[in-house]
Amino acid sequence: LAEIFKEMSLFYRYLGSWIEDSDPDPDEPSAASKSSGIPAKQHVREQYEKFTHTFYDVNAIWLGKETYDLIHEFSGASRDFLNELEHMNKRAGVWLLPDGTNPKDRRKERINPKYFKVRDVLRAEVEASRYIIPYRIVIKEKRRGSLDQEAPERSDGRPRR
Repeated sequence: LAEIFKEMSLFYRYLGSWIEDSDPDPDEPSAASKSSGIPAKQHVREQYEKFTHTFYDVNAIWLGKETYDLIHEFSGASRDFLNELEHMNKRAGVWLLPDGTNPKDRRKERINPKYFKVRDVLRAEVEASRYIIPYRIVIKEKRRGSLDQEAPERSDGRPRR
């Protein structure tokens, strides 16, 4: 869960760095990618791919259905927004999405609410897991210890594990 949260947060931060830049030219580095010289659209797209790989290919199994659905919704909205951003045009000195919308407004409308909802749910799940996992480990260890004390060997002569 923490890994999903990390990659998602980095994506969100890089996206913000690009959108909030004084000149959000997709083919120029953003504040987050200036040191590497990577164009903003490539930098943000690469982080989006890290986030989706971490979510879908590595850690989705650990999520409940509601959390999975929230992250899936955020991922889809982010993908659509990235596609729009990559086709921004400068009109009268202002960078706008293909439909003429300011990218900052679109982010506030479609991305921010989904991000904050997922962030809050993941934080709550991580916090809850801090109490569940150690409890399960203690119970398992107690069971193992009590079984070993009662019968150090199984009926076939092999030691219990």
